[in-house]
Amino acid sequence: MGRDKANKPRKHSPSPMDRAQTVDRNRRPLCGVCGGSVVRYTDAATPSQLAVVHADRARDQSHPAELVWVWDEVQCDFCGGNGAVWSYQVAPLNTLSSGAFGPAVTATDLNDTPWTACQGCADLIEAQAWDGLLQRFADRITEENGIRPTPVQLAPLAGAQQQFARMRTGNRLPYNATA
Repeated sequence: MGRDKANKPRKHSPSPMDRAQTVDRNRRPLCGVCGGSVVRYTDAATPSQLAVVHADRARDQSHPAELVWVWDEVQCDFCGGNGAVWSYQVAPLNTLSSGAFGPAVTATDLNDTPWTACQGCADLIEAQAWDGLLQRFADRITEENGIRPTPVQLAPLAGAQQQFARMRTGNRLPYNATA
């Protein structure tokens, strides 16, 4: 009897923090400023609120951590990899083709589906490094399939990126799967 009991797998009892929060395994927390990993914890001074700090504490010196969620099941519209962190709102095609696109675009003119981006692609978009964005896609495809896309195969993607650049209506926003 003692031996059987010793070989039984132990049940994991959740910590009070696990019981207090809903855990969504499809997302993970990152810093919205630098994209670094963050740690959430309960501060003794305000136990009802979670505090957020960088996993690499040296980053806390340069800026406070800003919590955003990475949605692992959502693909990046630029490289095709999983892990959307940011979304970019764009004007619908009909406003671009009718010549109405410009500073007068209102919230009602926005497209229903924003473009999503992983942290790496979002950094390239913010730097307007369109060649780097194409290279990132080509590298991911090469790693995944072992075949390097040709410039002819990348041309439609380059066109889509140029269209995105013209239709983009503002700053990136943290991606929210419920929105």
